[in-house]
Amino acid sequence: ATTIIGAGLITAEVIAGGLGRHSYYLQPSQRRLFAALGWADWIQTFITLMFTKISIALFLLRIVDRRKVRMAMHMLIGCLVLFTAVFVCLFLGVCRPLKAYWNTGMEAVCFSDQVFENIVIAQGGMLRWQKVFLHGLEG
Repeated sequence: ATTIIGAGLITAEVIAGGLGRHSYYLQPSQRRLFAALGWADWIQTFITLMFTKISIALFLLRIVDRRKVRMAMHMLIGCLVLFTAVFVCLFLGVCRPLKAYWNTGMEAVCFSDQVFENIVIAQGGMLRWQKVFLHGLEG
């Protein structure tokens, strides 16, 4: 379902006529729309990756009968849900008020580009660590 949402967000950007074009050539309304859609796309990406990893962990739970591995899988699923919830909450608070994220002329307090980048890097690193962990449990 989250993949369908992501495809819908990308389709909305294509229909708006600017996906793939440099922002210099976009109208201000297109820039606002793409910022809003991009923000929503990041959130759905985090959620989609979480559900993918949980699916793998649940599959491994079905075929592994060692108690330690099963406990580790349950802990991994808990960490996935917790970390994804934290990242989604961070993205929900990217600007106060949130509307200022895509309406650049508004008075607001927003995360710096560096903080925003660190959130994305931390999320990617967390997913990479979990992938290595899952592969270690498969063997």
